[in-house]
Amino acid sequence: MPSEELAEKMSTTGIEVEGVESPAAGLSKIVVGEVLSCEDVPETHLHVCQVNVGEEEARQIVCGAPNVRAGIKVMVALPGARIADNYKIKKGKIRGLESLGMICSLGELGISDSVVPKRICRWYPNLASGCCSRRRSLLLPRLG
Repeated sequence: MPSEELAEKMSTTGIEVEGVESPAAGLSKIVVGEVLSCEDVPETHLHVCQVNVGEEEARQIVCGAPNVRAGIKVMVALPGARIADNYKIKKGKIRGLESLGMICSLGELGISDSVVPKRICRWYPNLASGCCSRRRSLLLPRLG
């Protein structure tokens, strides 16, 4: 059910809806990826990750997140993607290492801290790599 339709139904039952926001509005080329490997870049905080995004070959992505590791599902902005504040993701080199996308936090996608749990949720393991996260509702499980 579209958010606006749900808000309308809630309003007709007497529940006041102040507004409807769509965090995915304006985002493009965001997919679910699985980190296959994650190697530290010596003398930096960076990691070189091989990420399965549902294509024939894994993508190399350079990432600075301290909690990235092999085996987790992540949100990936592919080259050409638009993330929060209309920032465009491009292929690039970081410290001389090719990076073919960006592993994104919810904040980098414009999701407010007020809806992000204190301990970050992990994507459900049954999400297929490469599926478009824009089509998924943002489901944040209660943790701990």
